[in-house]
Amino acid sequence: MRRVKGFTLIELMVVVAIIGALIAIMVPTLSRARRQARNVLCTTNQRSLSQAFNTYVDLIGGQQNLPFRFTLIRFVPDKMLICPETRLVENPTNMWGSAFTTWATLQKVYGSYGINQYWGLPWGVSPYADFYDRRKPINESMIPAFVDAPCSAVGPDEANCIPLKQVYTPPSQLGAMAVRRHGSTTNVAFADAHVEAVKLGDLWTLRWKSNWKCTTPYPVPPDWDFVMQSP
Repeated sequence: MRRVKGFTLIELMVVVAIIGALIAIMVPTLSRARRQARNVLCTTNQRSLSQAFNTYVDLIGGQQNLPFRFTLIRFVPDKMLICPETRLVENPTNMWGSAFTTWATLQKVYGSYGINQYWGLPWGVSPYADFYDRRKPINESMIPAFVDAPCSAVGPDEANCIPLKQVYTPPSQLGAMAVRRHGSTTNVAFADAHVEAVKLGDLWTLRWKSNWKCTTPYPVPPDWDFVMQSP
């Protein structure tokens, strides 16, 4: 009688161990690749938003405009407003988002990027002395236009700090924008439509408004992440 050859138990265990080792090697690599792909899409979204805003301002002749959430966001695809690292939360209990959830408006528009209000609101007239005036020569490559944020418009100040404890922090401040959505950096689209990955502490060194004076990075605690709480 001919004996049927097959795998021994040891051979099967070796094969299973090899497959397990390959999976252990591939899973982190695939996870990093997916994160990188989401980050590329995020930078593409922000670049497109900056370009769309510039086009919008050109079309209206550079005049004063209404806030971003009432104008431009009506004319761009919904997906462009949402970072792929964030989760869409429809009908939230409040309007603010977080590192990984979207903000909302009363018109049920959702997003995860905020426009720099010193760039995106009326320019160069009192009481807007801190605002950029497009009618004057400016270096647009230095001006933040859009940033990962838990609200649709941000108005940073040099005095913004990160509380040592989780206390109320207005979502338009720099402490709220130092979200760990992309690890130790956050994506910032500048007024000339180029996008940079900025270290969280370096957010304090960007020229958010025309008379910005801070040039020193802020020491962001390694365990900090924005959580919206009531005052």
